[in-house]
Amino acid sequence: MQKWALSLAGFMLIAFCSYSQINLSDKKRLSTNTLSVNDSELAREIDIFIKDLVKQDKFSGVVIILKNDSAIYRGVFGNASKEFNVPNTFSTAFNLASMTKMFTGIAIAQLVEQRKISFTHLATKYLPDLPDSLIKGITIHHLLTHTSGLTSYWTNEFHESNHSKYRTLQDYLPLLKKDKQQFIPGTKWAYSNTGFMLLGLIIEKISGMNYFDYIKKNIFDKAGMSNADFYESDVPNTNVAFAYTKYNRYKNDTTRYSNTFFIAPVKGSRQVEHLHQGKIYFILFIHYRITNYYQKNLQIL
Repeated sequence: MQKWALSLAGFMLIAFCSYSQINLSDKKRLSTNTLSVNDSELAREIDIFIKDLVKQDKFSGVVIILKNDSAIYRGVFGNASKEFNVPNTFSTAFNLASMTKMFTGIAIAQLVEQRKISFTHLATKYLPDLPDSLIKGITIHHLLTHTSGLTSYWTNEFHESNHSKYRTLQDYLPLLKKDKQQFIPGTKWAYSNTGFMLLGLIIEKISGMNYFDYIKKNIFDKAGMSNADFYESDVPNTNVAFAYTKYNRYKNDTTRYSNTFFIAPVKGSRQVEHLHQGKIYFILFIHYRITNYYQKNLQIL
């Protein structure tokens, strides 16, 4: 389940992929040069930075920077479809990757606020059918903070299976049950996709709704995020960018791009967010379709 959406306040840059092909010196140059500049200088520095990445074929997407609800920089680059040479536009929809984990966290917080769950409750209270070896001693707080000891269901078995069968959270249960705690819950930190999948299952258990419908009704709709949604990549979707990578685990050629359609799960591989909604002071909405599909980083200016 890869769920993605975007909507943050403050001066922040959000990237939904790996920076593995971008030189560290480039990132430092941007950060250093933009610490004490006016709006026009900031826009110029970012324009130079982004266009340099585009020239190197390392970036494709949309960039909008807002200050006090006014855009100080707008730019759209690259193609939504390499096959058909379709350019990105300011309304193109992109994959948002693991940024949707924050919406899973918001959903849990909503249920806590409604006194339907507690951060200190054990996961076994809501997922009694899962093996003790998987969730014994794990609290909701552990799952939210990546301190559960669990890691990821993105194993070789997952990568080599038929991805079209992963359309609901329940479809992932055979994979989840094979994960194991790598340390005693609460003693260490380790990024965990499995942990947030379990949170999704808990949301479904308590709310009586499937995860996708709950997030849309209780977060997207309430926040006015009318263009945010979940999509299946094996059916026609209007104005949604394809994702590409040079790191295709199924072949050794790293010189050409591969469409990630055959690499990623079918369900949850598409989600959209509007670039300018509400009182959002800064949004940088980018889609790095041409870097490592499996890693996503958050880069702060």
